[in-house]
Amino acid sequence: MKFRLAKKSDAKELSLLHYKIKDLDGRGIFSQMGKGFLNKYYSIILNDPNEVVLCAYNESGIVGFASATLNVEKQFRNLRKNKFKLFLSSIPSILFNPNLFLELLNRYNSTKKVSENKYVISEGARGEYWVWDPDNDQSIYAPVLNNKHIEILHILGVKSYNFEVDSKNIGVYKFSLNNGATEVSREKLPDGRERIIMNYDVKNMFKIRKVNKKDRK
Repeated sequence: MKFRLAKKSDAKELSLLHYKIKDLDGRGIFSQMGKGFLNKYYSIILNDPNEVVLCAYNESGIVGFASATLNVEKQFRNLRKNKFKLFLSSIPSILFNPNLFLELLNRYNSTKKVSENKYVISEGARGEYWVWDPDNDQSIYAPVLNNKHIEILHILGVKSYNFEVDSKNIGVYKFSLNNGATEVSREKLPDGRERIIMNYDVKNMFKIRKVNKKDRK
């Protein structure tokens, strides 16, 4: 398995991979959106200089990726700047499920901090998606992908960042705890889901690893 940073030309491949895991994603907004919306979203994201997306790939193409933003406030501004492109790409999904319009509107308002609804953290660096192709049998590399992504964020100067995990996603929640993350808080979403806000203290994690390496020597 090889790893590299995502390129702008990877948008379609990332969107197709994200679409494959939509049924595993549960009731999240992205699990209800079509390929066109996801492709437009990743096209915008990969043009954001604050976005850090690491891909795992083999001879068949990209089989996993981990994404984060160095500045979620700037990311929100960038997404709002592209709101019409995102809206046009969401129309097929809205026609299929009209209730999505209100949900998307609530999401949009939450990025401007004019909504009481809190879906994701709204400041600082933020971990986003950690995706692995369900048809790929080398998922043993998924944790490697996650940790290499954290290393890159550390190199880029990120000292600490938050991310969200739905409480029903027990596997990711337990892995994150065992991997050094801590639970910050729990939020109730408008659709009834419970979302756990977690934190990676990146600076401290790498201090501990350096000490452990010295001990092994």
